[in-house]
Amino acid sequence: MKKKVIISLFTFTIIVCLLSLGFNVYFLATMPEAHSGIFNLCKSSILEIRAETEDVGVSYGSGAIVANNGTIVTNAHVVTYKKLGQMDCYRRNYV
Repeated sequence: MKKKVIISLFTFTIIVCLLSLGFNVYFLATMPEAHSGIFNLCKSSILEIRAETEDVGVSYGSGAIVANNGTIVTNAHVVTYKKLGQMDCYRRNYV
């Protein structure tokens, strides 16, 4: 009985994944303009970030404004660096 339930759940999961994949392929193939629409909605919140310090140099990366109060999200490697095994933050950051 337990084996039957596990097989049923596994089969259900595979079917859901295949349906989801099929839907995504169909959506992307039939509505390529959706990509540009998503980009146009989000492009005003995409930023270039430059961080620098005297002893390490300059780091460039991207970020995004994610809240109305100006909160920016970026990857840690854009605003931090490792020197001699120690993690530190860049002293100056520019958006």
